[in-house]
Parts: sequence; structure tokens; C-alpha cells
Amino acid sequence: MGKQIFKMIFLLIVVFGICSGVYITVSRDVQEKQEIEQVEELFASLQNREAEIAKFYTYGDSLGLSGSLDNISKENLENARLVVTDGKNERTYDLTTNLEGKLLMFETTQINKGAELDKLEVRKLLCTS
Repeated sequence: MGKQIFKMIFLLIVVFGICSGVYITVSRDVQEKQEIEQVEELFASLQNREAEIAKFYTYGDSLGLSGSLDNISKENLENARLVVTDGKNERTYDLTTNLEGKLLMFETTQINKGAELDKLEVRKLLCTS
């Protein structure tokens, strides 16, 4: 009788451990998937926005620009970069930003450090920010 009780207690502990391990693993996976979905939703909303370019200029082989992006919340803004790509090559540039309410004002940082477009294929450029 004592051995059977010991076996039952041992079996219950093993079953509890297995169930706990499965629960912890599944709950972590669900939480990670929710975080990924939130980030994907944020990027999808940003990719559908168009920036208004107030001015642009060239200086040698560099492109300088300034403009604004509307309806940006401070909580979702970490930093802003300009990404220029031709599908194969990609160039990333830091932008100087100023958030006024929900209007994000941006510009390239220095006149001689603008976007160098010579290294990208002509007529296949795509800019995102």
C-alpha cells in the first residue's frame, strides 16, 4: 500500500512537471508571436504613409532633402532614417528629426553627407523612411 501511494505521488509530480513545462513553452511562444504581430502592424502602418518633401537639393553627387511626415506618435518613434534602394543595393542615412505634436519634421544631417546615389542603379530607386 505504501509503495502504491509513493508511485502515485511520484506520477503526479512528473505529470505536473510535464504540464508546467508545456504551458510555459506555449505561453512564451504566444507572447513572442503577439509582439511580432504588433511590430508588423506598426511597420505596415508606416510603409503606407507618404512624406511631404519641402525641399531637396543636390551638392556634387549627394542628395539633401527636408520634409515632414504626419500623424506620428512619440511612443512609436525611436529614430528616423532614410533608406534608398534599387532592389539590389541599399543605402541608409540618418535624419535630423523634430517632432512637433504629431508632425515629424526631418532633414538630412549635413550638406556634404547627403544620400550618395551614384552607387545605385538609375530608374530603380525606392525611398522609405
